[in-house]
Amino acid sequence: MRHLKNSLAILLMALSFGTLQAQESTEGRKNAMKEHHEQLISDLKMSDEQSAEWTAIHKEYRPKIKALRTDESLSKEEKGSKARALKAEMDEKLNAVLSEEQAAKWKAMKDEKKDQRKGEGKAQRHEKMAQELGLTEKQSAAWMEIHEKYDAQKAAVKADSSLSEEARKKKMMSIRKDQEKAIKAILSPEQMAKLKAMKEEHKEGKEHKGRKKG
Repeated sequence: MRHLKNSLAILLMALSFGTLQAQESTEGRKNAMKEHHEQLISDLKMSDEQSAEWTAIHKEYRPKIKALRTDESLSKEEKGSKARALKAEMDEKLNAVLSEEQAAKWKAMKDEKKDQRKGEGKAQRHEKMAQELGLTEKQSAAWMEIHEKYDAQKAAVKADSSLSEEARKKKMMSIRKDQEKAIKAILSPEQMAKLKAMKEEHKEGKEHKGRKKG
């Protein structure tokens, strides 16, 4: 009996601790959002009127976004699509509050943050790939150099408005082939075979996801 009481006490403590952690996490996110919001108002040098409008728009869309996240009737893809549409709608309203100079500065800040996230994402993918393929430090450094070089070439082709769609596709295909050759040159046959298998697995996963969606 005493053992049962002790077990129940431990369980209740664990549940209480978990609830407390969840509350602290939610509170932490709220505080972080509030600080970011206040910092943005300061960085963009908003007037009191602009600040009030900006805050009101966020309050209008916050429950909509929350409701979307908890809507179990929607698939992950549908949630993503609706979330992007909601964000674009909110951003359009927020942008209308700002002057041209403020809007330009806000766009630059968002672009910088987006580039930062992309860089962090690339670094994480690179680290994961290096572990899965068992790359040495030398191979890992070469892998990064190759991807940086050819990613820059791909970006330049995408941004070249003078190219026709057919010419763009040909250039992209040529860059991909050169990139594959460069990668093959730094990997062992075993690593290359593993990379090929991983690509096939990824391709099959995408196809399966597409069929399921359709």
